[in-house]
Amino acid sequence: DYVSTSEYFLGKLLEYRGAVDEALDHYKAAEAGAGRLFEESRANDARARSFANALRKTADLSTRIGEYEPAATRLVEAVGILQSRREDHQDDARWLRDLARAQIAAGRLALMTGDLSLSEARSAEAAAILLELLALSPDSVEFQHTLMTGLLLQGDIKRAAGDETAAAEI
Repeated sequence: DYVSTSEYFLGKLLEYRGAVDEALDHYKAAEAGAGRLFEESRANDARARSFANALRKTADLSTRIGEYEPAATRLVEAVGILQSRREDHQDDARWLRDLARAQIAAGRLALMTGDLSLSEARSAEAAAILLELLALSPDSVEFQHTLMTGLLLQGDIKRAAGDETAAAEI
């Protein structure tokens, strides 16, 4: 668990420094380690969340370098893991944040690959989650940032659909 977490944060540091290829290697290592732990104890929510987040971060960087298909596969799995346990985490702001982030990433990827309807669906799901999240913790800057990311996606969707007015209003 510690090794996987270390790989994740090393990937994050390298990503911030612009070393995308190296960061991706570390995210993949974090994903592999978190995946092994998740498979050992699928009922463990902390391990499920760690694995889902590692999948999302690996997908984010895969998307940045144009590896859309493996990114989409990872995002479907990440959203599925988090969504399958959502009922147990209705009041867990971090769980909701992670689910919203995964939905936003999936929506962004769908938009990039030209699937506007899937992008709209993921964006709508993220928006609903974000409203719950802000109700739980309205003053959280981190959660407000996630909301802004979701709103930017909605604006981009409107723009892609040719509705500049709606995009500007968001």
